[in-house]
Amino acid sequence: MTDCAGLAGVSLCCCLLLLAGCGESGDGPDPGDKAVERSTPSVLLVTFDTTRADRIGVYGYDAAQTPTLEALADRGLVFEKAWAPAPLTLPSHTSMLTGVYPSAHGVHINGVNKVAEQGLLVSEVLSHRGYRTGAFVGSFVLNGKFGLDQGFDRYSAPGASELSGSSENRLERPAAEVVDDALRWLGTVGADELFFAWVHFNDPHAPYAPVEPYRSQLADAYDGEIATCDGELGRLLAGLSAAGRGDDLLVIVTSDHGESFGEFGERSHGLFVYDATMRVPLIVAMPGSLPGSGRRVDAPVSVTDIPATILEVTNTDSATMPAVQVPSLLAAARHSATTDGGGGRDNGWSSPRTADRSLYIETMMPWDSHHWHPLRGVVWQGHKLIDSPRPELYALPDEQRDLSSEDPELLARFQDRLAGVLSQHQSLGWGEEQAVSAVDRAQLAALGYTGLVAGGGDPFDPSLPVPRDRVGDLVILEEGIGLVESSQRLLTPLGKSPAEDEARREQGLSAMERAREVLQLFRQRNPGDIRSSTYLGYCEMALGHYARAIEPLEQHALAVPNSPQTRYNLAICYWAAGQQEWALSEMAKAVFVDPQADPAYRWLADRKLDAGRPGEALWWLQELQRVWKASANDHAALSQRIGSVAGAAQRAGQEATAPADYPPSDLTPEGRRGKNGR
Repeated sequence: MTDCAGLAGVSLCCCLLLLAGCGESGDGPDPGDKAVERSTPSVLLVTFDTTRADRIGVYGYDAAQTPTLEALADRGLVFEKAWAPAPLTLPSHTSMLTGVYPSAHGVHINGVNKVAEQGLLVSEVLSHRGYRTGAFVGSFVLNGKFGLDQGFDRYSAPGASELSGSSENRLERPAAEVVDDALRWLGTVGADELFFAWVHFNDPHAPYAPVEPYRSQLADAYDGEIATCDGELGRLLAGLSAAGRGDDLLVIVTSDHGESFGEFGERSHGLFVYDATMRVPLIVAMPGSLPGSGRRVDAPVSVTDIPATILEVTNTDSATMPAVQVPSLLAAARHSATTDGGGGRDNGWSSPRTADRSLYIETMMPWDSHHWHPLRGVVWQGHKLIDSPRPELYALPDEQRDLSSEDPELLARFQDRLAGVLSQHQSLGWGEEQAVSAVDRAQLAALGYTGLVAGGGDPFDPSLPVPRDRVGDLVILEEGIGLVESSQRLLTPLGKSPAEDEARREQGLSAMERAREVLQLFRQRNPGDIRSSTYLGYCEMALGHYARAIEPLEQHALAVPNSPQTRYNLAICYWAAGQQEWALSEMAKAVFVDPQADPAYRWLADRKLDAGRPGEALWWLQELQRVWKASANDHAALSQRIGSVAGAAQRAGQEATAPADYPPSDLTPEGRRGKNGR
């Protein structure tokens, strides 16, 4: 391996165009830096979902089978201390493509937030420069409807109508299918055209099901999924090389976040910001043979630095992305190369040249899912602050000894630093909240995400529970949700025999009773929790306790006003409880928050017909016909239904009439209006 002494003179000569205005304090260019003429490369960004740095061979994990990443590392730069800004897929990828932290772009949660049109992605900048742009992603969580499709000529994702390939799974698709799709598109790129391709592998996300030969070769299924992605990355790079595109290519490989396997009681990701879910692999391979190939960079960096890096390497003016306030990764590489005077590697967790670089980290999931206090923090000077009403401070890489009570002055310095970072990276208003349809919510839930965002209240209220104090309660919640899901399966008739279906129904109702008890216990300890309220409401409905279901469903509708499924369920419960006007109003809100909620339109039309008001029923059905995105057969059936209702309206001397109270001016649940003084 070439040491830093050999690099001091060349200063990464193929990549010396440091972007003016893109560095934080302490990250300015070296006095000797100067631009070097070179050809402009194409760019390949590859993201492994849910991949920890410490499960990659390049980072010292002996059980790994990641030869492609090792080959890239041999001719590129390995960033040993790279962090994701958030432990969730959409927020982290938004930072990778915009170059700003979640505190600035405002996308904090999967499934509900989206990137607004005013958000500026590196794909848009490169497209304007004449690059062909294509994105090929493996998860519905990154579907174009969440805003990351901006600037891409081709955006292929599960759940999108333009999805190529033969997979019938609309939630995710395997790495092999993603690579097939990417190679087809790359085959349309002319030899004289530049391209920016983003390829996302979802395979390392739970549940783990590696393909052969990795299933047999590796004892750990998670390792097998990573090996699967490594193999497919190798196939992608081989395809590019065979097409003559391997030598003019900037390759960046990283992950959106890691995965926790029980560390601090977490069995997945999203709740905490410990390194199990925040430390990620990051490898940059430059066009041609990089001087000092195989270098390992010890300076702390963030995946948020990727757009600034792409701008630098492609000789794109930094002014095209004025919101970017973080440095290029190559700035960190230059600084790391000279931290000890150019005589060798800096193996410490901080150094004079990188001491002022602070990396922002956050998770809003505790608030959005449970109404617990969110976590924000910084990685700075070899330490990590996790701020909350009970802050934690660690000297990295150790996260076992909390220094916050041992050194209050040091803690105060870090809290001041966090305040400074938040002041520097204030909201740009790029994150929007959107209604999540019942279908989309079910898809997100199948991938392990709630698709919820809390409404009302102050997420930084110091009286809120600290997530680490409540992590044990999640075991109770998961038990309750598991019982609900198993009960749903049992309550679904198989149609084999009436006796078998009845036996399964009895088992399902028994499981649902147990689920109700478990969820009630959880809510007693966590009365503000959002996820449990909707599950408890569903339990009560399944057991026929419609009046009991109203309270948790109202709580959920208050916290998540854009949930059409909750609105629909609440309307059914109001109707069963004799509150018919409330039910009609609530069902209209289900339509308002999700114009594609066709069962809600039909329910409203049926109730109006029952009440002898076919004109109003006709209006609801015609409104559905106007907005509904459905198949031709479905539309034909709806047209037939409309014809029948139109005949009834004509016989009654009524015209299609819009409800006087639609659209609703207030999304407060009808049963809570009086309670809230409205």
